[in-house]
Amino acid sequence: MGNDDDIPVAMPVPYTPYAATATTASVPTAPTAPTAPTAPVTSVPYHPGMQTQKSSFFVATTHQSSNTNFSQYQQDQLRDQGYTAGLSRELLLFTKAFPLRFWVVDNSGSMSHTDGNRLVNTKNQSNIKMVPCTRWKEIQGTVDYHAQMAALLQAPTTFRLLNNPGAHVGKQEFSIGTNGPEMIQQELQAAKYIMERSSPTGVTPLAKHVSEIREEIHALAPTLFEQ
Repeated sequence: MGNDDDIPVAMPVPYTPYAATATTASVPTAPTAPTAPTAPVTSVPYHPGMQTQKSSFFVATTHQSSNTNFSQYQQDQLRDQGYTAGLSRELLLFTKAFPLRFWVVDNSGSMSHTDGNRLVNTKNQSNIKMVPCTRWKEIQGTVDYHAQMAALLQAPTTFRLLNNPGAHVGKQEFSIGTNGPEMIQQELQAAKYIMERSSPTGVTPLAKHVSEIREEIHALAPTLFEQ
């Protein structure tokens, strides 16, 4: 291997399109978010500033699951979401292959534009409807779903807002599953609190965040390679 700059970095950053052409879609089940396990986790009310974020080094060195398969509860939740057995196995492989996941969430001023779309339930449980909304409303629903999915899979995931939402809202970066299973419910509450109270503002410093995430992963490279 060459110098440190040659170390490969896998950093999936999901992207949600701002607009869609179809107005109605038909699916087997409504797209409600999966439910994370609640026992033996104790739910603790959240308020801004109550939780101190631990470093990602804690995640990379201590999040070592001894399970090689999903629990029956996890399998049931995924099946209820419409995931086939094959897709569930791929999710398991993904959580093992990538010990860390990063989302960069755009909360810049342009997210107030009304060219987004979100999915809503209809009276017919076999159908859902796509309705127009702001880009921010769309990404709020996306982050909520994937935060709950990260909790269900116990897959350490960090969400970074492009712009600081303000001290009255909460932290600019929040995570799910980075402090052990016993903290997942509290982390979910914190994520929901921040996303619900944040509003689009500021510019789009995307390159800055990508660079910072790269540096963070680069510092963890030796430990990640050992795993």
